[in-house]
Amino acid sequence: QVHIHQAGLEASATPVISTAHAVRIAKMLQMAAREGGAAQDVDEYQVDIDAWSAALNRYSWDAGSGYFSYVLHDAAGEPQSILRHAGGQNFDMGLDGASPFFAGICSPEQEQAIMERLSSAEHLWTKIGLTTVDQSADYYKLDGYWNGAVWFPQQWFYWKALLDQGRAGFAAQIARTALDTWKNEVDTSYNCFEHFIVQSGRGAGW
Repeated sequence: QVHIHQAGLEASATPVISTAHAVRIAKMLQMAAREGGAAQDVDEYQVDIDAWSAALNRYSWDAGSGYFSYVLHDAAGEPQSILRHAGGQNFDMGLDGASPFFAGICSPEQEQAIMERLSSAEHLWTKIGLTTVDQSADYYKLDGYWNGAVWFPQQWFYWKALLDQGRAGFAAQIARTALDTWKNEVDTSYNCFEHFIVQSGRGAGW
């Protein structure tokens, strides 16, 4: 996101996570419409879910990295390519790039690739939880705000997705690690933080 603003790409780059959340919200609204007997609304939400899911899979999936990505568009608004770092890596290797996983729209192959990254200490898993940026990325930093940190909202999204998929063991590992991380900080400082620095394990903001 920082790079998008620094490079002036706001008008041409779209983030995968916004679409992933839109799919989640459409599914929630669809459930409400179904309960309320609004069949037409159920169908309309499905059109959106199908269109957004197809677009992510067609334009945003990067099999080489095992993540989805920001998509760059031309002047006419047509998708052209994924956003890459100066070294050629997908520039969204991390929990944002994995977000279609918690929207429930990944193929089995995509799910497997993302699961491997979520559970790997070389990629997203750390001693204090899931880090937001893949530790193998050239742009991973130890001292970032979003980068190099474990953010609690993201622990919840992936815990919930894993639970929904029947992966209770890993879901419990994420929950226990997050709660222990939080408790250790509260016991030490009596402060309640929403994100923690991977390098130190300490709370760092709000």
